Amino acid sequence: MKSGFTGDSRLNEGPYKLTRIETISTGSVNINKIGYSNVEPPKESLLNTGDILFSNINSLKHIGKTAIYQVDDHLYHGMNLLRFIPENNSFPLFIYYLLNTYSKRKWVKEHANQAVNQASINQTELGNWIVDVPTKDE
Repeated sequence: MKSGFTGDSRLNEGPYKLTRIETISTGSVNINKIGYSNVEPPKESLLNTGDILFSNINSLKHIGKTAIYQVDDHLYHGMNLLRFIPENNSFPLFIYYLLNTYSKRKWVKEHANQAVNQASINQTELGNWIVDVPTKDE
């Protein structure tokens, strides 16, 4: 689990494409809703197929939204989204569907810190979250 690059993702053009909250607002990665940066993000911020993006700062209604990165568009992981990098023996699509179940979304909302118009859940809290993933045979 990693935080994103904190470059200015509000630019409408630039050489480096960045995710932002709007990028996953529909539950999938929408390339039409990305930001740009003129500053090159670190190479480790480049998304890989199977990475899961998680909205950890948003309105309470939208916190916990996830999207799985399945396109190859040289897109960097931007701020205000967490990136879950599945281990080699994990199944990203299964984890994505699991994170979108009612019980997991409810857990996120119950553990979020609420402010006036925004809620957030920190990495420490998420790091203590137990998510059961089946074995390959299962």
